[in-house]
Amino acid sequence: MEITCVSTSEKDTAKSKQSQIYVSITGSGQFLGGGSIISRQWVLTSAKIFGSCSQAALRVNAGMRGYYWKGRSHQVRQIIKHPYYNKPTLGDDVGLIKIAGVFEFSDHLAPVCLPTKPLCPGLSGIATGWGTTSAGSPVISNWLQQVTLKTISALRCRYMNHLYMSLINRKMFCAGGYRGDTCTRDGGGPLVLIEKGHAVQYGITSWGRTCGHSKYPGVYVDVADYVPWIRMAIQGGPIYTLDNCETSA
Repeated sequence: MEITCVSTSEKDTAKSKQSQIYVSITGSGQFLGGGSIISRQWVLTSAKIFGSCSQAALRVNAGMRGYYWKGRSHQVRQIIKHPYYNKPTLGDDVGLIKIAGVFEFSDHLAPVCLPTKPLCPGLSGIATGWGTTSAGSPVISNWLQQVTLKTISALRCRYMNHLYMSLINRKMFCAGGYRGDTCTRDGGGPLVLIEKGHAVQYGITSWGRTCGHSKYPGVYVDVADYVPWIRMAIQGGPIYTLDNCETSA
């Protein structure tokens, strides 16, 4: 079967495709955050969302568009946190999940492409998640949300406020927009840019000081820095990049 990474056209926008690549991650029935499909068995997410939840309690739910439309639930065979993940600073906030079984790719479910080059700050990307729509709200969204955000380099973001000066490193970037932002429980979800008609994941939603404040944009893991580690961690399993977005699988 020929598998193609999520692609876009004038009539089929990137926003309409986010549910194909997005998964929700739950622990003991509680929503923890999001992730993205990078192969038939692997999900890319943030390390922080695992918390103290046991592997046996985790579930990966794919093909969801509404929160109460569960799609297909997958048990988890393995979780991997980046070995240098730093909980206090959220450095190296990268995690991987291997599901039991495989994702059945279709018109409604497909892998995202991973980047082959560094992010070019200033470009606009689309972040996706089930998180809250305002700071302090305890209620997550009923429907999968997307927001278009302008990417900001780590260097520029460091100088936007004193908190970011001490916490942001070169393996992160920021993204914000006019009254647009990711928020609580959006962690682990993807931020994608469109390249050559394909959705390419450049960011993982990681953390932020608040939601929707221009001086405190959301902070994202710079995925391009971690592609070699991802390849090593999944032990040679196939992942999709712009070099092989259309391949047999």
